Amino acid sequence: MNIKPPIAATVLCLLYGCASPTSHMINNNFIAIVKEPTPSKMIGSWSGTMGPYLATFQWKSDGSGIFCYSWSTYDLMQKLKYSKGEIQIQDGTKLEIKSYSDSTMTVRAPYFMAQDTLLYKDNNLENASLFCGSKLKPKTASLGSN
Repeated sequence: MNIKPPIAATVLCLLYGCASPTSHMINNNFIAIVKEPTPSKMIGSWSGTMGPYLATFQWKSDGSGIFCYSWSTYDLMQKLKYSKGEIQIQDGTKLEIKSYSDSTMTVRAPYFMAQDTLLYKDNNLENASLFCGSKLKPKTASLGSN
């Protein structure tokens, strides 16, 4: 029997069960999740690539944040909550925080065939997509008024 790897993986997943983001999205409980204070080293902006997406996470100290990502002409922003050592995304999915330091953070989606994503501290948003960089930059008050 000659089964190609992706097909074999799908068959094994169906037979033995695999985590899928669909179940989290259908049973989305983002509003009920109680956010916890963000660890101090995580506060700020982080950018990295997640597959074809250029992604930026921006965290406040209160456990809330924004997840912004872009690919081609597709740009999206979602709310985040830090809870129980995980990143909860408004669409119902989540990310596990594998490690973090002053300069890097590694996250992983707890779903079938997921890979670790390495994010880099990016408080100046130099590595953010053009869309995310413009949306996440702090608003500054105008010096001159008419």
